[in-house]
Amino acid sequence: MPESLLDKLNDEQRAAVLTTDPHVRIKAGPGSGKTRVVVARAWYLVSQRGIDPARILAITFTNKAANELKERLAAAGVGPSEGEAGHGGGGQVLAKTFHGLGCYFLRKAASTTPGLGINSRFRVLDAEQSERLIRRAIEEVDLEQLQAAGQGGERDMKGRPDGAASVTTHGLATPLANTDVLQLAQRLADLFSSVKTGMAAIGFHDDDRAIEEAVKRGVDGMDGSRGKSLGDKPQLPSRFESAAVAARWYRGMVQKYFCMYRRLLLRNNAVDFSDLICLPVRLLDQHPELVAAWRARFDHILVDEFQDTDPAQYKLVRQLKGPTTSLFVVGDPDQAIYGWRGAEVSNMSIYLPRDFPDTKTHMLSINYRSDPAIVKAADRVLCANGPSDLYTPAVPARAPAAGRGVATTLHVYPDHKDEAYHIARLIRGWMESGEMRAETAAPAAAAPLLAAAAAATAATRAAAGQRQRSARAGAEAAGEERGAARQASGNPAAAAPREPRWREVAVLYRNRDLSRPLEEAFTRSGIPFTVVGGQPFWQYKEIADAVAYMHVLLDPLRCDVFLERIINEPKRSVGDKSLLSMRDAARAAGMPLSQLIFGDCVRPEGATPPPRPPIEALPRGPADLAALAPGIGPDSPLKAVKLTKAAAQGLQELRGLVLFLRDEALRGTRMGGLLQACLTLSGYEAVLKALEVEGKGRKLTAKSKKDVSQDASERLERLETLTEFAGDPDSWIADDSFADDAGGLAASAAAASGSGGAAARDAGLLGVARFLEHAALVTGELGDAKGDRNAVRLSTLHAAKGLEFERVFIVGLEDSILPSPRSPMDEERRLFYVGLTRAKDQLFVSYCKVGAL
Repeated sequence: MPESLLDKLNDEQRAAVLTTDPHVRIKAGPGSGKTRVVVARAWYLVSQRGIDPARILAITFTNKAANELKERLAAAGVGPSEGEAGHGGGGQVLAKTFHGLGCYFLRKAASTTPGLGINSRFRVLDAEQSERLIRRAIEEVDLEQLQAAGQGGERDMKGRPDGAASVTTHGLATPLANTDVLQLAQRLADLFSSVKTGMAAIGFHDDDRAIEEAVKRGVDGMDGSRGKSLGDKPQLPSRFESAAVAARWYRGMVQKYFCMYRRLLLRNNAVDFSDLICLPVRLLDQHPELVAAWRARFDHILVDEFQDTDPAQYKLVRQLKGPTTSLFVVGDPDQAIYGWRGAEVSNMSIYLPRDFPDTKTHMLSINYRSDPAIVKAADRVLCANGPSDLYTPAVPARAPAAGRGVATTLHVYPDHKDEAYHIARLIRGWMESGEMRAETAAPAAAAPLLAAAAAATAATRAAAGQRQRSARAGAEAAGEERGAARQASGNPAAAAPREPRWREVAVLYRNRDLSRPLEEAFTRSGIPFTVVGGQPFWQYKEIADAVAYMHVLLDPLRCDVFLERIINEPKRSVGDKSLLSMRDAARAAGMPLSQLIFGDCVRPEGATPPPRPPIEALPRGPADLAALAPGIGPDSPLKAVKLTKAAAQGLQELRGLVLFLRDEALRGTRMGGLLQACLTLSGYEAVLKALEVEGKGRKLTAKSKKDVSQDASERLERLETLTEFAGDPDSWIADDSFADDAGGLAASAAAASGSGGAAARDAGLLGVARFLEHAALVTGELGDAKGDRNAVRLSTLHAAKGLEFERVFIVGLEDSILPSPRSPMDEERRLFYVGLTRAKDQLFVSYCKVGAL
């Protein structure tokens, strides 16, 4: 980037970028050029002060933000050029998310640090996988409790303890039903994350007393919105829970579940998302030599969205910062909206200047995004109860949008259905006529949170007597009427229409269920839309199944959580009864289930596989796989397991599949080829293709609008997308956590070394490991809300943070929705402020007289 970069900054931005202070806090308001300042700071350090890029650490909160930062740095000449990213080369800024940084740290530390319990090839569990493992922990603890009570440990077909136990004696009530296990696991998932973060932040780590105290603190910190508080004894059920769940929801049992969950993680050589922060904090607490080594790596640390850090993340930053390391943090306490997931806004407003008294603060107050009226309305909302810490008035840089009507408008509707259809009518009208005008609405007493914004839109509501027409009746006919009118008038726009900018409109809401009437209205009105934060790609069943197969391939002897997902997927006659028998055998032998099944048929890492058989001898499907696996030896614990003939055959097919894929990986086959071979040979694709043909006209469910054939087609398309993605390593290999790996994974890729750098990076077991790490680190994100599809965005306010649109609707501003009674009013006000400041040209806020959906 040319030196004139500094000339493109305003005075506030330039002062922040050029500062020489060692500890700097940048308060960046909405639309103030925050990312530009971070990029310019890195560029300035490298090009003007001669800092080695590799000695700069930049931390963001999302992969999208990290990738954007890398791209901008590359364009500025700071970092790898296009096509070089992710090749493991030095001389570039290390730009990571917090979780990506934790993963990078653990990969390098695990093989050299004793006592961690995992090796450098650990797997990262996403939220769904973690919850699945928690369910297994619940079942294991309950079984141990019953066996200790002398009740024999009888279980149902799912492996859950079967038979009632005394609540007062054993801490167990009636057996847990499926819904009970799910409810308890969801509660425990929230609690365990809080407990781990709390343990890391205050330095509690491994001993039993520390865990007991951390569980107590985590439990005591839970409020009514996150779960029922725990006591020291079993409790009576509330109206929202069963007796079985209530009897287990007390400190003693929760601590047992927590400890069992930790043991199962180690057994699977796995970590969850909380561990990616908490384990590095623990290692740095316990190993001063690690602290010294990592502090010596960086001269400058840049942190974006600092107001969203939780206590453990803030501690990690302090651990990595040496005495001479410069710390440059950017954020906005007025946009702190993630308190519900542990973020601590005081990290930026209070603790940073407390811990580093020489911290200098710079304010970025100029808003380049929004119309002045929108800026004014947002500021009124923010200061309704007085200015917040670090508040500075926002200064609009742009003039009002010409010819686009009133910038801020308040609407009142009879109900949410009427609201949705009227919004659809407005949007449809804009796109068909090119008009950019706002309709006025009848005034009404706004909800308390709206009062400040309403004061800034008094002129808009002057037409108090105007009757608001119901949009529902006219929404479907509006398009035809406008089209006919244009044709009759000879409007040139009718002959050469411009492409509608659907993507520049967003409808935001506090709760996800408010999207339902909007989706119905938009569908009926022919408006293309995307629901941001819907089901993420990586969480579709077929995608999660394919990923689970790759996990089993990568580490067949420590993969129980993934093996149990795919052991009978597609159906291979290994049902619940067979699985239960194998679990019992594994427990009796003191080994994981995966070791029981694969221990005698998997070649170790670094082994030389036999030559690839001729094409005519390669397996074509499941029926050919059983012959590839060796028979179960007489000394194998698996030999004693009583299986039906069909189950034994199905198990041999799975063993043969894993052995074949493993050998292919050891031969250096690339990731895309391994995935395609897995989907073909397992029969997974064949099952879906059969359903695509045979399922026409057969409803997926009684209420479903699509049939089995359509569903199968969509699933096949997603698998095709996944396979194409796996075959493009440049799209998923970023800064390489495995770059320094000198163990078995690197050896497995050696066979591909002659096929060029790109092939080597995604070849063999090392390629599989890189792919799975990417899948894990992006699974937890909401995805790219902006996206490439030209469609209106329906989004929660939380998911819209960081985005901007020409026109924004915020719906559902009613007590009990926005603001929510389950969240502090200050955070609800900040959430509303974030929504208001997403709008560039026009903002529409609305509430309903009848809030019921």
